[in-house]
Amino acid sequence: MSTLNAQRDNREFAYELKVYIGGGQAGVLEDWARARLDPDPHGGGPYGDRYRVSSIYFDTAAFDVLARQGSYGRSKYRIRRYDHSDTVYLERKTRGQMRVYKRRSSTGLPTLPRLQGRQAARDWDGHWFHRRLIARALTAVSRVDYQRIARIGYSDYGPMRLTLDQELCAWPVRAPSFEASGAGVPLLRQQEPQEVVFESP
Repeated sequence: MSTLNAQRDNREFAYELKVYIGGGQAGVLEDWARARLDPDPHGGGPYGDRYRVSSIYFDTAAFDVLARQGSYGRSKYRIRRYDHSDTVYLERKTRGQMRVYKRRSSTGLPTLPRLQGRQAARDWDGHWFHRRLIARALTAVSRVDYQRIARIGYSDYGPMRLTLDQELCAWPVRAPSFEASGAGVPLLRQQEPQEVVFESP
């Protein structure tokens, strides 16, 4: 990102590398990161670096985004919520050669039903996002939640950010809503790999 602490806005691009580590190694990595990196300013908990991420993902009826078919393989559209905030973020994330480009707009939870309309209204910040959903025939298909530990630091090449995502679970959805039914389906068991993301602007 253009700023180190993952400001919730647009960014020109960032370099991003994702890896998976075994559940037994997650604690070792947490200790290493907390000894060397600062907590994310948006974090909480005893170390000031933890928060919950909830995301609603969009796809076509044929799941072209998931299968990375043609132009659908370059970008994904999602709504992201942090902890239990009433503010959510409409995002388009585009990837190419380890670079990640993101466009993001904030909106309130009560506005999300507008994304189900047949036309994109111009009187709100989500117009660009809704217009792209319509053009690409995308609808809400899934929700993914997880606990994130985020630490930040600096190197000779500039700012960097490390995130460790755990306790992933998912639900099928049919509308852009965070009202989940049930506890979701766990995506990673405790002894299976955890996702780690290294990010640098």
